[in-house]
Amino acid sequence: MVFKGTLRTVKNVTNGYSDAEAKVRTATSNDSTIPSGAQLHELAQLSYKHEDFVDIVTMLDKRLNDKGKYWRHVYKSLAVVEYLLHSGSPKVAQYFRDNIYLIKTLKEFQHVDDTDRDVGADVRAKARELSRLLADDKSLAETRQRRKQMRDRMAGRRSISSDEPPAAPRRTPAKKPNQEDQDVQRALKLSQQEEAERRRQLEEQGKQGLFDDPKPAPRYVCLMIPRLPCVPDLVPLPLQQSHRPDCRGVATLATAATVHVSAAADDNGVVRRTISV
Repeated sequence: MVFKGTLRTVKNVTNGYSDAEAKVRTATSNDSTIPSGAQLHELAQLSYKHEDFVDIVTMLDKRLNDKGKYWRHVYKSLAVVEYLLHSGSPKVAQYFRDNIYLIKTLKEFQHVDDTDRDVGADVRAKARELSRLLADDKSLAETRQRRKQMRDRMAGRRSISSDEPPAAPRRTPAKKPNQEDQDVQRALKLSQQEEAERRRQLEEQGKQGLFDDPKPAPRYVCLMIPRLPCVPDLVPLPLQQSHRPDCRGVATLATAATVHVSAAADDNGVVRRTISV
C-alpha cells in the first residue's frame, strides 16, 4: 500500500496533476481503504474555488468511467460525489445534473472479483441513491441544511436558517421580593440611617470643641484647719464643709490651684486666718 501511494505521488508529479486533482486521485485510489473524513472535507472546501472545482469534477469524471478491476475507483468516486452534494459547492450538484448520464449508466455496472463476489452491486446501489437525490431538489436542499446544522453544532455554533427570522430574546420576569427580603432591606436601610446620624453627631461635637480651651477637671483639696484656743469664734470661710465622718474640722475647696493657709494677729490682737489661692 505504501508502494502504491508512492507510485501515485510520482504519477501526480509526472503527469502534472494539480493539487486538487492529486487529492481526488488519493481519495479514490484502488486500495481497500475508504476516503477519510479529512480528505472529503478538504475536497468540499476546495470545491468553492472555481479553478479547484474544475479540476475536481474533471478528475471525478475520469474515475467514474473506469471499468473492471478498477471498480474501487468508481465506487469511491460516487462516495466523493455524494459528500460534495451534501457539503460542497452548489455548483457540484449543477454539474452532475447537467451530466446525469455519468451516474445513471452506473446503475448497470457489473463486475465480479476473483472470489466470484458481485462487487458491482455496491456501485449500482450507490448510483441509484445519487440519481434519486439529484432528481429531487427539495430533498437535496433539506439534506444540505441538515449537514450544515450538524457541522455548526460540532463547531460550537448554532445555525440559523436565512429563511427564518431570528428568535426574539426571552425576557426573564422580575422576581418579586418576599417578606424576608423586604425585612432585610428595611433593616439595612435603618442601619445606614443610624450610622449617618452617629457620624453627624460626632462631626458636630468635633466642631464645637475644636477652638475651645480645655476645662481642667476640678480637684478637691482637703484643708486641715486647727482651732486656735485664742479664737473661740472663727470667721466663716467660703468653703464647703466636708460630710466625711472621719474628717472633722476639714473643709473642702473645689479648685485647680494651690491653696495656702496662714494665721496672724493684727494691731488689735485679733488673730485672723488668711487663705490664698
